[in-house]
Amino acid sequence: MELFYHGTDIDSAKEICSNKKPDVRKGSRYTDFGQGFYITDNRESAEKWAFRKASLRNKKPALITITFDVEAAEPYIERFSDDLRWGRFIINNRNGLAYIKEIRFQENNLDARYPITFGRIADIEIRNVAKELSEKKEMLSSLDKILNPAYPIQYAFHTDEATKFIKKMSYQSLV
Repeated sequence: MELFYHGTDIDSAKEICSNKKPDVRKGSRYTDFGQGFYITDNRESAEKWAFRKASLRNKKPALITITFDVEAAEPYIERFSDDLRWGRFIINNRNGLAYIKEIRFQENNLDARYPITFGRIADIEIRNVAKELSEKKEMLSSLDKILNPAYPIQYAFHTDEATKFIKKMSYQSLV
């Protein structure tokens, strides 16, 4: 069992923890690894995300601490290295099916084909890069603007079945 974190607002944290598991359909659709519930082993990163989400929602920030059985979940995890596959996969998930139909690299998780994904969090520049590639209908050819090796890793749960590997959740307010 390993400890991970999810940053959000206090009301969302209460709801997630009271349900005993996250609702993977509540996550934003066009994100790095597709719609789902994202966690990281980097507490500082999760706290920053909590303050960002809370600010956008005009609520208080909260941190959910999660016990995740990574070993038992291993057969369900699709792992991504810091390579072009990772970058193109993220671009595809962010840009959607219309974009994917225009390029050669088709891999994506818009249909939750991978129950759990693992890989590095993309640099904030990913939004601009994805938009530019979509407008030009071009495939990502370099990781220069999106890969920051200092950024932490993330797991994302994309199916209800995958959340069974989350064994415990608790939250705390960050203010």
